[in-house]
Amino acid sequence: AGLGVTIGVCCTSEAAACDTFSGPTCCPSGTQCLEAIDLGGVSIDICCESEPLVCNTTSGPTCCAAGTQCYDVADIGGIPFGVCCESEAVACYTATEGATCCPSGTQCYEAPSPLGPTFGACCESESLVCNTPLGPVCCGDGTQCYDVLNINGVDFGVCCESESVACYTADGAICCPSGTQCFEEAGSFDVCCVSEEQTCTLSSGSLVCCAAGTHCQEWEVVAGVVNGICCDDGTDGCHALNGDVVCCGAEQACHEWQSSPVRWTGVCCATGSDACLTANGGPVCCDSGQQCIEYATNPAGNSIGICCTSEDNFCHTTGLPTCCPSGQHCAEWELSPEVWIGICCADDHDGCKNLGSTFCCAAGEQCHELEASFGVCCAAGREGCLQTTGPTCCAEGDHCDSLEQFGTIGGICCGNGQQGCAGFSSVTCCGIDQQCSIIQAGNLRPAGICCDDNRAACIDINTPELLFCCPEGQICQQQQSGGVTTYSCADPG
Repeated sequence: AGLGVTIGVCCTSEAAACDTFSGPTCCPSGTQCLEAIDLGGVSIDICCESEPLVCNTTSGPTCCAAGTQCYDVADIGGIPFGVCCESEAVACYTATEGATCCPSGTQCYEAPSPLGPTFGACCESESLVCNTPLGPVCCGDGTQCYDVLNINGVDFGVCCESESVACYTADGAICCPSGTQCFEEAGSFDVCCVSEEQTCTLSSGSLVCCAAGTHCQEWEVVAGVVNGICCDDGTDGCHALNGDVVCCGAEQACHEWQSSPVRWTGVCCATGSDACLTANGGPVCCDSGQQCIEYATNPAGNSIGICCTSEDNFCHTTGLPTCCPSGQHCAEWELSPEVWIGICCADDHDGCKNLGSTFCCAAGEQCHELEASFGVCCAAGREGCLQTTGPTCCAEGDHCDSLEQFGTIGGICCGNGQQGCAGFSSVTCCGIDQQCSIIQAGNLRPAGICCDDNRAACIDINTPELLFCCPEGQICQQQQSGGVTTYSCADPG
């Protein structure tokens, strides 16, 4: 038996003993034991009248009937399989019936296969053979084979009335229904549509037909690559925030911005309403009565803005701009090109800025903008002044006397008829009967001291203020001695 174990059977002669597919047996009279198949050293035998009648079919070994003989039609795993037929021309291995004999008037025509066994079809002539993806068939009833697919160099087709309806869709190789034809798209299944205008390549790459009453809204993904979405007629397709494409509803319009060469972002808004691309990159629809006030440009070159009722209530507030509500106005300042700060204040209140901070003045107060970006809110009739201690409001009736002539910014609040005077270390207001006498020593800034009767100012390093007033009629003179500069009062000339 070839299994390392000797198995026997009781027969009238050794020639009649046979190890068949169903087990050891004795061949009937007129037959002999013949090898049907060799399974790697294991022989499967069968009792037949003669060797040409032995046939290893897909159902197992058998003996061909009289008038037929065995023809090999398939090789599966290195094992030949055959069928008992009247002639070799009708022996066939089909995809639907397996090993069979073709009916009268037909013969077997094989078609190539990129994988597995080669199948055949029983046809009246070779011109009717069609190698479909499910195996070869015979075309008939006024149809012929049209290729719709190629796998590893092997063409596959379908039997149709014309080439225009032969299609390889997601449902397989089919003939398009009446009134439609096949449209192709590289990298996608074909699709049966009424016209090319109905075809639409989705972002997934699939080709579809838009239904009646819809159209394909297309956009270019990259150069030469166009995708689309089926939207109701009269509506727009639009890129959503995440890049997906959606269909706007009726009475809506799409607003889009290109964020990169291959990426868009957009939003569907009520027809006639405005839309804004916000600072965080998200698009928004403006409410009825609003408009998009654009105030900056993002890295992609798109204008960003905010929805306000008008430009009048738009405000460059600290951080991101805002819209001042009804009853308020915007007070704003441009610190440098395209750099602003601002604040929304009640309509009857001034807005004010002190260095980088903004605030609203109280009712009845007015903002005084001072030197070096300082500011202060003062009541009516009072003057703002940038003193050495910071911005302040002078007392009613006082004025802010500028210290510009002393090479310093700001001023000092002085009474009516008084003059501001800046020494080396202090600032004061001279009395009504005094004047500020000024002296400049070397590269030092000008300095002043309050003196009576038009007396001249002079320098003495031994005094706390370094300055003193010369006696009436004298002037301050400079002397050099041993490389040391000194000052003293002397008569003129």
